[in-house]
Amino acid sequence: MVTRAWAAFVVLSTTNATAAAPASAAPIIAYDVTAGPQAAELQVEAAFPPGTADELTLDRAALSYVAEVTVADGTAWRPAPAHGRFWTASGCQAHGCRVRYRFRLGDAARAIDDVDTAALRAGVTVAPTTTWLLRGRDTDGARFRLTVHAPDGWRFASGLPRPAAGVYDGSWSSDPTAPYAAFGEFVAQSLTVGGGVIDVALAREVAAPAVVAWLKDAAQAIAAFYGRYPVPRLQVIVLPERANMQGKELGGGGGASILLAPDDDPAHGGNDWVATHEMVHVATPDLWRQYLWLTEGLATYVEPIARARAGQLRAETIWADMLRGMPKGLAHETDRGMNGTHDWGRLYWGGALFWLLADVEIRQNSDNRQSLETALRAVLAAGGNTHVAWPVEQLMDTGDRALSRPVLRPLYQKMGMHAMPVDLPALWRKLGVSSRDGGGVTFDDRAPLARVRAGITAAAAGR
Repeated sequence: MVTRAWAAFVVLSTTNATAAAPASAAPIIAYDVTAGPQAAELQVEAAFPPGTADELTLDRAALSYVAEVTVADGTAWRPAPAHGRFWTASGCQAHGCRVRYRFRLGDAARAIDDVDTAALRAGVTVAPTTTWLLRGRDTDGARFRLTVHAPDGWRFASGLPRPAAGVYDGSWSSDPTAPYAAFGEFVAQSLTVGGGVIDVALAREVAAPAVVAWLKDAAQAIAAFYGRYPVPRLQVIVLPERANMQGKELGGGGGASILLAPDDDPAHGGNDWVATHEMVHVATPDLWRQYLWLTEGLATYVEPIARARAGQLRAETIWADMLRGMPKGLAHETDRGMNGTHDWGRLYWGGALFWLLADVEIRQNSDNRQSLETALRAVLAAGGNTHVAWPVEQLMDTGDRALSRPVLRPLYQKMGMHAMPVDLPALWRKLGVSSRDGGGVTFDDRAPLARVRAGITAAAAGR
């Protein structure tokens, strides 16, 4: 998952609009984008209504790839003067104007080589729209409508809400981010799972039937765990294995996207967990980067449990992985709490340990009638998915309000801000889990928390 700043890019959707101003009051900026061969260059024309632009800019890393910015507030086009990271659009703020420019996307992708800004991977050019759409310095709350014309034989894929083919809606905020977008020779497929639509853009060389089946299994596991699919629409962009990455998720506002590069048989290889892991991020509000351990830990913890509930994993596999993995998340002597940690083991397994401890305590408090699932469904019901950015306290308190007594906020205050010791051997004994010689685990159903352990990984009824 890519963790963004608090002021997120807000995208409008007919099913989940979260704009700062009422849709009827917000001005609409119209972008028309034509991509040249292999999307090496984008020709962009934008119509800015009054009040939406005076000085134009975009992502700092992409500034040098903008060329020939011209402005017209009537019929005459004139160059827009550049100063620092801005272009001056005289008269645009008061009267509105049109802006034209070129963006050298191919050069940017090769030079930057970061999928969160611009990258060329296995013949696919990946770059969120914030990389190449000029916007005003003060367009906070302004909506936009984007029309994209892809090169012959190519498709454009984006996680922005899509009211019509080739048309995308969004809204600028003071600190914009956007879902992944890509140009490529894609084959498009669509899945409907749990009330959500998953649009899949498959690059050349991708084993489409195996990958689509894998994505469907992941989506069904997530929908079963959360009670529904967490967003109305998700864009998944699938690159071939040689793109040399596993998976990333990027959302904001009303948009959601996942970027994957699995092997040819992802359901039975080393990538089997990746799609479900990234879909947990889709179901989670964005937090400040210092809380990355909470979001990555949640995906690490929930992914195998959701798959077990869907009958896709055995309980023995999950607990064996926890026995091996959880020690990597324990506090070091120099730790001062989880917040801000950069240690890999602490981020993923320390975060997963937080959610395991929360799940166990919630189940103990309620005699297994409630679980972490109860709290996470409440977060989702309150609008807490990848469309939005929340303060960490809002995440904790929203989950706690669904429980018989608060668990998440008190545990966060202990682990997030302090190096809380955890006696893992004692926890395993209480849960009735122990390692077996030669690998695997042994369960003790007489252990004090054996029912809690069984409830965590129990398959859904009827499977």
